Amino acid sequence: MQQLVIFGNGSGRHNVDFIRRGVSNMELLAEKLFLLSIDKRTKRPYGRTASLLSYTLNAALLAELLMRECIVIRDKKVEVVDGAKEDGLLDETIQIIQSKRKQSPKQMIATLRREHKNIQVKLAKKLSEAGELDLDLRQYFGHIKVSFLVVL
Repeated sequence: MQQLVIFGNGSGRHNVDFIRRGVSNMELLAEKLFLLSIDKRTKRPYGRTASLLSYTLNAALLAELLMRECIVIRDKKVEVVDGAKEDGLLDETIQIIQSKRKQSPKQMIATLRREHKNIQVKLAKKLSEAGELDLDLRQYFGHIKVSFLVVL
């Protein structure tokens, strides 16, 4: 399980650290950002983050691939260097990048947002399987309402 610790540094900015207790499967930056976006009271992403959350999560996936040296930026374009990874979401992201023409990181984030259908639910299902959060999917009049409860 994760414990979220936020340290203030007096400048209005905060350093956020996850302290691991026991063995956890959560390792992606996108997963950590997703957990930070959830309002514990409403069990949904904070209202001010909901509209940009999919861009942020896809940017985090792109950053994760850069940190793992699976992709590089050459001539201001994203290129895949190393293919398959052990994580299904990263594999899917690499496949999307390979199937598209070379784009700038900004354009690639927008492309990933279009191609990853409902990235929040994908991450929630993955975290639910890992025991990091409880997922509640309910269907009302043909629309799916999703609630998340972070397990700390």
